[in-house]
Amino acid sequence: GPAEGSNTNSTNANFEFTSNEPGSTFACKLDAGAWQACTSPRNYAGLTDGTHDFSVRATDAVGNTDQSPATRSWRVDIAVPDTTITAGHADGSSTNSTRARFAFTSNKTGSTFECNLDGSGWGPCTSPRNYGGLTDGEHNFSVRATDSVGNMDSSPESRTWSVDTKAPNTKITKKPRSVVRARTARFAFKSTESGSTFQCKRNDRKWKKCTSPRIYKNFRSGRHVVKVKAIDAQGNVDRTAARYVWRILKRK
Repeated sequence: GPAEGSNTNSTNANFEFTSNEPGSTFACKLDAGAWQACTSPRNYAGLTDGTHDFSVRATDAVGNTDQSPATRSWRVDIAVPDTTITAGHADGSSTNSTRARFAFTSNKTGSTFECNLDGSGWGPCTSPRNYGGLTDGEHNFSVRATDSVGNMDSSPESRTWSVDTKAPNTKITKKPRSVVRARTARFAFKSTESGSTFQCKRNDRKWKKCTSPRIYKNFRSGRHVVKVKAIDAQGNVDRTAARYVWRILKRK
């Protein structure tokens, strides 16, 4: 039967017992139940979660009963653990990182874990679990705990996110003519990726955040350059910024 002080996820128990006097009969008791005549082995089924106590006593052929019954105490644990991801990419998020790091825990001390990335199969893992070299596209990470008696989380915790390392392309859609007299220039621009933000640069000045349309004023005569680059929602920057050159004539 179950060892003294042991834990198990089995709701069955089977006890074998004997007496030092041949011809003895036996009585068994489970938990707070009454003593009942029994024979070895004594089987129990449908045990509930929690601690259980089994006792057995022998009575010899002339009616002497053992005053110190043999006992076993053990615990039945059939509750599945609950797995929680405590750190890592948020569900439904998007990133330009090809790496991922997930930390996780179980509500039952002593649990072990299995992880699964993109349906590649479950394998043993420990927290944190790191991944590298992820490709562009959607990814899924799942983790499940198994407690010390073998109960497995039947509803693994999971996160789904996407990797996007592709930089957007920036296009200037409105601009002055190549040769003008106006000292003011109006630019409009767009990105190939929705949700992008922009940075603009006038001649040799520093990059600054900007929105479309962007109006520049107080140009002097001569050659001028405006550059615009898009930055997508994942932080990928257009490394080949859109560029426009025009010339402003001297005033008459």
